[in-house]
Amino acid sequence: MNRLEIDQISREEFKVDIKQIFTDVAQFYYEAILSQIENGFLTRQETAQRLGLSLPTLNAYTKSGIIPAYRIGSIVRYKTTEVEAALQKVQAVKGKRV
Repeated sequence: MNRLEIDQISREEFKVDIKQIFTDVAQFYYEAILSQIENGFLTRQETAQRLGLSLPTLNAYTKSGIIPAYRIGSIVRYKTTEVEAALQKVQAVKGKRV
């Protein structure tokens, strides 16, 4: 079995170093995921503007499942393709006579 002996660093310094390593790794993965989300996804503001809705209405549609949303932490994004499909449905309904 391999053994690691650390004689030149205090326990507290070791804790700080390990914590920093974990923080750096977590930040790296968070940024990678965020980058993937931003490609092909819209913010709440962009989605509301594209659909011609207010943010509260978009929120209500999201909660009711009319427009699916994707959340990572506190970030909410909408898939561009799903927003476009919702926009086509809204335009189709507006074009029909009742």
